[in-house]
Amino acid sequence: MFHHAKRIVVTGNTGAGKTTLSNILGTHLGLTVHHLDEIIWQPGWQRLSQAETVARLTPLLAGEQWIIDGVSSQCFDAADTIVFLDFSPYCCAMRATKRILSDRYQPPSGCGRIGALLLVLKLMWIFPRHTRPVILRYRDDETSDKQFIWIRDFTDQDNLLGLLDRINEKPGESEISLDDLVVHKN
Repeated sequence: MFHHAKRIVVTGNTGAGKTTLSNILGTHLGLTVHHLDEIIWQPGWQRLSQAETVARLTPLLAGEQWIIDGVSSQCFDAADTIVFLDFSPYCCAMRATKRILSDRYQPPSGCGRIGALLLVLKLMWIFPRHTRPVILRYRDDETSDKQFIWIRDFTDQDNLLGLLDRINEKPGESEISLDDLVVHKN
């Protein structure tokens, strides 16, 4: 059951809505949200070394309850639930471009809007070939007891949000489940 999930990773392509969904989940489930981008990226979109990333993530992942948005095998391994926002690259590109070009967007220190947009588009286009298959291996791992919630379109996302509303209205009610979204492995 989803309301028993305590270590959740929300993952997907750039622009899929990971941060927005993570913040909603955090509010509904009372869990602290950590944004992987804030942990592993330095000013000017310079990524931390692998050793520094592991050093920053290890104490966080040792915690009993959290939500992390981002893409990280280390986070996937520590999670009890993986929520995969698997939207088309075209949808993600439109959303990310709109966000970066909006007045509310603040580019990372040392990186302008155009630099941020170019990096995001590069990451976005390699995601389906390189990153998506890695995430789907967690779905296909029949030895794992992780919940894998596969959000393939906005209807799935709306169903998840509706479920969260029902959980808040009727806490502890046993018939509330994610059967339509959770990939069952047995």
